[in-house]
Amino acid sequence: MPLVQGCLWAQMRSFDHIETRPGGREEVLDDISEDFPYLSVLSQHDRYHERTAPWHWHQELELFYVLEGTVDYATPHERLTLPEGSVGMVNANVLHMTHATDGAPDVNLLIHLFRPQFLAERGSRVWRRCVEPLISATSIELLVVTPGEGDRAGVRDRMYRAFETAMGEGDGWELRLRDYRIQQACRMLAHTTRPIAAVGEMSGLGTASHFGQVFRAAMGCTPREYRSRWQD
Repeated sequence: MPLVQGCLWAQMRSFDHIETRPGGREEVLDDISEDFPYLSVLSQHDRYHERTAPWHWHQELELFYVLEGTVDYATPHERLTLPEGSVGMVNANVLHMTHATDGAPDVNLLIHLFRPQFLAERGSRVWRRCVEPLISATSIELLVVTPGEGDRAGVRDRMYRAFETAMGEGDGWELRLRDYRIQQACRMLAHTTRPIAAVGEMSGLGTASHFGQVFRAAMGCTPREYRSRWQD
């Protein structure tokens, strides 16, 4: 899967360094916003200083696919050397670093970065059963599947397709996801008594003011008007 000009991955936003906040190791991810807490990037390790992404952490979950080359992934309690085709997850708020382990050029990783609430609203069944147990498990720092694990090939294939979907849908794929979030907001407005601001945050549509603007554009009324009309 060589990264040549014009290929699908060459169109992605690329990372070639890690920027951290002053006085600490929290990574600065300016492109992740409250209203859309997700980012997909191409991490080009042969362009990093000393081919290394130094120790850092972020509140976002990290899913990765080793597109080309071999890379070391390290956390405080784990260090794994991952060949091309490996996939994995770094848990939220886990200190980690990566290093291109061989001298070959073009060591590239595809990375999804997203905040946990991107997966499910806080307090929902999915949050309680799937998301919260994962992000609160301090013993889970790094999970990986390598090409040699044939019984888990489906995991690797789905991860690869996830990047193809994000890139292949073209401009506007965020709108389809936003429509789903609007539906979730409508459900919460109609069937819960959560504050309007909380509904906006939990549905991934940002602050109260931004949520109000997006909701009105989609539904033709304010969240408060919708709740008044449809609440149980």
